[in-house]
Amino acid sequence: MVTRQTGGNLKMRGSSELAALATAALLVMSTAAASAQQIPQPRSAVPAPSTPPIASPSQELAAWATAVAIQLSRFKFYPPQARGVSGVATVRVTIDRQGNVLSSRIVKSSTSAALDAAALEMFRRASPLPAPPAGANITFTVPITYAWRR
Repeated sequence: MVTRQTGGNLKMRGSSELAALATAALLVMSTAAASAQQIPQPRSAVPAPSTPPIASPSQELAAWATAVAIQLSRFKFYPPQARGVSGVATVRVTIDRQGNVLSSRIVKSSTSAALDAAALEMFRRASPLPAPPAGANITFTVPITYAWRR
């Protein structure tokens, strides 16, 4: 069993992981966004009533990716048995429309079994993740960076 360690030994690299997650989400969702049809709005001489702006699909995906990265960062931990080891575990994850993690697997090892296990455990603990904006199952790949610091 992997236990959660508190302390300053884990260097969080949220911005690079967030960028990778957002990119992965955008690539996965681009097909759905491209197939969505935009209905032209009739022009009127009367100004439209004030309504809140509607987020574009890319803005929704970016907001979702940010929410996922924040959620994951709450459950990220450095395993004590990996002391002194740094690495990047790349994880492929499938979630359902409610954000429940359906599957997760290592697609590129960090070269440390302990770091790979911690990356998978992070997704298990973080489930459910924020629901994807498209409301469908989604699969994405995200690198999880672990850097040992004394």
